[in-house]
Amino acid sequence: MMNRNLSLWKNACLALCAGLLLHHSAGAQCANNLSSRTYDTLLTGPGYGTYQLSFPKWSIDSGLLVSVKVSAVVNVQYGFSLKNVDVMAGTYGLWVGREDMITSPSLPATYDNITEQKIGSYTLNPGDQVAVPPFPFLSNYANVDSFSAGTAPFLGAGNVNFTYSPITYTNIHASNNVSYSYHATASDVTRFSLTYIFCRDGVVLASGLTAFTAVAKDPGSVQLDWSAAAGAASRVYEVQRSRDGTAFATIGSRASVAGEMDYTYADRPGAGGKWYYRLRVVTPGEIAYSPIKEVVLEKGGGGKLVVYPNPAVDHINLVMPGDADAPGDWRVDICAADGRLVQRADFFHTNNFFINFRQQLSPGIYFVRASHLQSGSGQVTAFSVDAR
Repeated sequence: MMNRNLSLWKNACLALCAGLLLHHSAGAQCANNLSSRTYDTLLTGPGYGTYQLSFPKWSIDSGLLVSVKVSAVVNVQYGFSLKNVDVMAGTYGLWVGREDMITSPSLPATYDNITEQKIGSYTLNPGDQVAVPPFPFLSNYANVDSFSAGTAPFLGAGNVNFTYSPITYTNIHASNNVSYSYHATASDVTRFSLTYIFCRDGVVLASGLTAFTAVAKDPGSVQLDWSAAAGAASRVYEVQRSRDGTAFATIGSRASVAGEMDYTYADRPGAGGKWYYRLRVVTPGEIAYSPIKEVVLEKGGGGKLVVYPNPAVDHINLVMPGDADAPGDWRVDICAADGRLVQRADFFHTNNFFINFRQQLSPGIYFVRASHLQSGSGQVTAFSVDAR
């Protein structure tokens, strides 16, 4: 019995060590090739509230997910008035606190953080009061939950949902229980974000491709050409485009044809600057990718807001015209054909937006409007939604 237990223990140790070696190898492979993708939204409120948030899950086609970071960066303005309503003098100690709670079925555990600061001590005679106008109570205070284990609920299609519950509160300690009246105002602005850290080396490169090129043909168009080895049948070549070389969207496809080895595809992105292209090669039982190709188009080409895919199903991508090296801050509204606002989101320091539909949209025509938050200028374009 002792020999059998020893053998089982050795086998378990070997399995554990093998897993650790594989994990270490993957980490070493990614050490110098990590990328990140962030989805965020801006929340404003009176210092408290309950917010339901939804972001896209991580697609395994985009790379090997290494870790996930959820953050709420908080700015709070707080003002108050305090009055002694007793018949004797008193000293009042004032503390202001903030609790930020983030819950989600996808999180390994609930995130709950409390911070509290003493604002001051005030000695007041009967009838005296002190009034303090709004001041920065918290400035870019970061609540961060980051983890590399338990990321499986963030993988796949669909969305990951969060409930964010902040509250700003007050504690007053009065000497000898001296009575008082108190009034406070608070306002908060919170940037809530979900960041995926991933390894681009986790993408499987397609075999059977003998050539793949992407070339600018004129100031506004790109031509893609690729060749496949003989016998590479039953394939679908999905053409994917990206603004940053990380977040790709499918813009078209070509099905393989028996006996045909050369394929081409023309694209007109609608804006200048750098663009990145790749092929997503789908065969029965396998998804693989071509190398990524970079193309530089003359800036200002097209001059119009670009929306794709169009028709859409569950999301759209937007590209603002103009200088890709001068990202801006934007408010993006999606409106139904009757003018009804469907959803709104703010984006910062970017001219490219991924917009996931927060609810299933009925098939039909919609309008998307991007307005610059500082200048108020913007553009409107239409797109259609197909049935799922």
